[in-house]
Amino acid sequence: MLKYIMSPLKIVNLLRQNPSPNDIALGVCLAMFFGFTPLNGPMALLLAIFFFVFKMNGLSTLLTLPLFKIVYLLGVKSLCNVIGVSVLVKADALNGFWAWFTGLPVIALLGIDHTLVTGGFILAAVLSPAVFFISRALAIKVSAAAYGKIKNTKFGMWLTAPQAKAAPAKEGGMLRRLKIINVVIIIAALVVIHVGTGLVISPLARSFIVEQLNTQTGSRLMVDSLNVWPLTLSVSLGGVKVFDNNKADTRIVKLDHAAFSLSPIGLLSGRVVISRASLSGAEFIPEGIADTSFTGPKVKAAPKGESPWELASVLKTADKNKDLAGRVWQIVKKSFSKSSADKAKEAKKDSKKVTKVVKKLDLGDKVEFRRGPGAELLEIKRLSITRAVMHLDNSIAISDAGIKIKGLTYDPSSGADVARLRVKGDISGSGSSFGKIDLDLNKKVTANKQSVALTVSITDLDIALARPLYEKSLTLYGTKGKLSFDSRTTIDDSAMNSRNEIVLRGQNIVPVNQMSMVFGLIPASALCEAINSVDPLTLKFNIGGTVDEPQMKGLEQSLMDLAKPYLQNMVKKQVMGEGQKLMDKFLNKGAAPAAEGAAPSSEAASSGGSTGDKAMEAIGSLFK
Repeated sequence: MLKYIMSPLKIVNLLRQNPSPNDIALGVCLAMFFGFTPLNGPMALLLAIFFFVFKMNGLSTLLTLPLFKIVYLLGVKSLCNVIGVSVLVKADALNGFWAWFTGLPVIALLGIDHTLVTGGFILAAVLSPAVFFISRALAIKVSAAAYGKIKNTKFGMWLTAPQAKAAPAKEGGMLRRLKIINVVIIIAALVVIHVGTGLVISPLARSFIVEQLNTQTGSRLMVDSLNVWPLTLSVSLGGVKVFDNNKADTRIVKLDHAAFSLSPIGLLSGRVVISRASLSGAEFIPEGIADTSFTGPKVKAAPKGESPWELASVLKTADKNKDLAGRVWQIVKKSFSKSSADKAKEAKKDSKKVTKVVKKLDLGDKVEFRRGPGAELLEIKRLSITRAVMHLDNSIAISDAGIKIKGLTYDPSSGADVARLRVKGDISGSGSSFGKIDLDLNKKVTANKQSVALTVSITDLDIALARPLYEKSLTLYGTKGKLSFDSRTTIDDSAMNSRNEIVLRGQNIVPVNQMSMVFGLIPASALCEAINSVDPLTLKFNIGGTVDEPQMKGLEQSLMDLAKPYLQNMVKKQVMGEGQKLMDKFLNKGAAPAAEGAAPSSEAASSGGSTGDKAMEAIGSLFK
């Protein structure tokens, strides 16, 4: 705009272009928006873009802008503030609209939540139709009067002389209108900024950036290399270590390389949204591992809520006295129980609620429209992890894992959450693989329902090597053999519907305690003998009820059917054989003894056995 003020010749050239009354009126209206809006805010920047992009008379804007600004300072400013307070602060019915509108891309950066900005914009918009038509009428009248006075003078004749017609535009004429040198300079400057920030500035500022990140998130993070690429809104890191917040010199995560891409739409909306992230060479150690390389404070208390990095050590929330199977079940119960589902649904409802926080500023009031708990502070739309190692306990890990996460969110009040998690890798220990796992979790929460779909597939698991994973949960364990497990589970508001299948091959199952009983009736030794006799053995069962009170269906009956022949044989060989004399003595107690040397009665002989035999046969029939 200053180029017109500094060059009278260009003003004359503008007059010679003979602008239309409509262009003049639009320029006046733009000046009113400039005049009624604080010029040190982003709204003024937007109006300046309009000035340079859209066709309108710039001279009329420059000439009338000071007039509107003077009127603004003389009293219209107070009126703008009153209007802004009325629609932002006092109009509670509009809270939902303003929370949505001020969060839109670009709009979020324009300072609409300031009463002076909103009030000035509304006042200018209301007055624009009247100002447009008045300015148009005045432009027509002034132009006609001025033309009548100077039309016969030499200056007037020169000013109104017909302009020479431009030569027909050749091919590529539109490009000739561009200032190619300026475009090249701008592109070169952007390239220098991009490369300079990525290769020079961000590596030098790495320590400061990491320190601020630790301060803001309550984490204990180390980064060996950092490169920020501004034009692509991406960040790459190397040698990342995440330490336990509450334990000195304990590392829970290590990454060889990480890359993040920010969403432009998210930034324009005033939110941190990572559209895509990739990690490689990742190692997750829930229990932690000794590492003294952290240069910050040795112990830093976790902030209110939980750190976003705590997702990597979720297993620590379960009872360490249980094996992995028991801890996983504890986490499932905690995450998908009825109380948890109700809490998640309530948080979803609360996230829609809007509260207003008014802050007094020099430029009127600033009104923040805050969402309730459940409104995410950080969101990662897609996260891909390759070559990962997830330590399940001190001896077993999921190695060479591929992990895909969608909808990872973090809210300080409720912690981290995911919408979908896919884990696929090898189950390994002592440097060798002894099984494969494929887990797929889908979760959806609305204000009325929490639904979960979980698929787990374990293939060729060596049950002897995997014993630490289940030994505290079962009364049986395997000394050899392979196990395959397939499960399809849905959970709707804690109501379970789970279909499962177990296949054992080459198994040798033994009881932890030879005297233990299974289902309170079957000796563990007999059940193990029955299981080992069938190869391959397939067991199918369902789990219904709720997460809080699950009801297993089918497994007990299958095992009972499998063990019946062995129970029957055991009764005949052991109970009948060893207890026949005791049973005879008990049943015949009090009967008159037979005469010495007397032959058995014909009734006893015809029965084919003693009374004890008949009683034991009756007991054995229970297992047929």
